[in-house]
Amino acid sequence: MSNQKQSLATITEQYTFLLQNLCDIATSYYLLGNLKQAQQLLDTGIQLAEDQEVSPDAKGNVLLHSGILQTRSIIYRGQEAGPALATLLQARAIAESTGDQKLLASVIDWTGQALYYQALNTSEQAADFATPLMYFENALEQRQQLQDDHGICETLFNIGRVYQNMGQDDQAHPYFVKALALAEQHNHQIQMAEILLHLGAYAQSKGDLEAAKSSLMLGMTMREALNLRIDLPFSYLSVGNLVQKLADLDQAALYYQKAALLAQEMDLPQPYAFALLNISYLHLAQEQPDKALTVIEEAISVAQTHNLLFAQTALQALQKEIPT
Repeated sequence: MSNQKQSLATITEQYTFLLQNLCDIATSYYLLGNLKQAQQLLDTGIQLAEDQEVSPDAKGNVLLHSGILQTRSIIYRGQEAGPALATLLQARAIAESTGDQKLLASVIDWTGQALYYQALNTSEQAADFATPLMYFENALEQRQQLQDDHGICETLFNIGRVYQNMGQDDQAHPYFVKALALAEQHNHQIQMAEILLHLGAYAQSKGDLEAAKSSLMLGMTMREALNLRIDLPFSYLSVGNLVQKLADLDQAALYYQKAALLAQEMDLPQPYAFALLNISYLHLAQEQPDKALTVIEEAISVAQTHNLLFAQTALQALQKEIPT
């Protein structure tokens, strides 16, 4: 037993330390691709945070981390946005009641991300990118007032990818460039890797395949070096798609297979379905329609099981194009 004088304030400090450690461990599990273990830890943290000796700051922090994980589960596992939005709303209430402006800005940004991922998983006609853009612009204003360089970098990138997914690549590009400059200045390597991948997609959309390859390969290798397993399937798909455009079908097949195997291993249905979609396109490029149909049928089953609406629509459209 410690000789430290016992008090309720001591318990509050211990809870703060404990909950921060739970959040850190959950983040590590998430980045390694173990979303279930990460969520179990954060669920435990939320239960502990109900104790009256837990400070509002500590409770708000664990709610934010849980909301972040639930948001990520939208894009990786096809989950509904509702749970993430509800959790983030609880964190927002704490931020507003305590005047924690940094927490509030983070909650606003992640609410935008939840809505952005929700838009990605709907049909092109139903996708609402205007609402997440509004949240990101609000978050950017607050983070600039706080001079939060990491947060500014994150939100600049988020604004860029909204424009990119709206088909406004030239509007997106300046945000990516500004975000990358900040990430490089402050050595935010995880953000650097993500931004590089989107800059690669921009270069590819402009037909500059060599510049695209440089950015995509660097982003991918950075993620590999950091062991960000959760992000690697989509990275491999981006590189594989480019390699296929460069007519190296064998190399593209290797990247698609790596993406599919890793996504399946981590139980991530969304990247797995898109890996199968890319494999189907590759079989068609190799003039193997029967193989393409077999893979598409598996992918449609995955998409239907997990309610991956965008993937399901893309797969069914491809299926109709293949002569039987």
